[in-house]
Amino acid sequence: MKLELLILNNNRLSQLEEILELRNCSSLKSLSMVCNPLTQSEDYFEYVITFLPSLIYVDGKSKESIKCCDEVFCKFTAQLRQIIEKELKNKIKNMEESE
Repeated sequence: MKLELLILNNNRLSQLEEILELRNCSSLKSLSMVCNPLTQSEDYFEYVITFLPSLIYVDGKSKESIKCCDEVFCKFTAQLRQIIEKELKNKIKNMEESE
């Protein structure tokens, strides 16, 4: 069974970086984080969409309805690249250890 819907409303999540833990949930399609302090961040929706690309809905809004400007995506590009590199290194390490 794969996780497709996750509701984390009212959990006092305050840092956007906490969302990164969900990158392992590649089947996640809908995420709701209403009433968490991190949703007040100016770049909240853009951050979530950038770092969790499998999502279709964020807080009940479709990904297409969230207007994102290229400047915001550019702001997160370096951070996303570092995260992806780290994830790849970990996968390679795990594969080598299992051989």
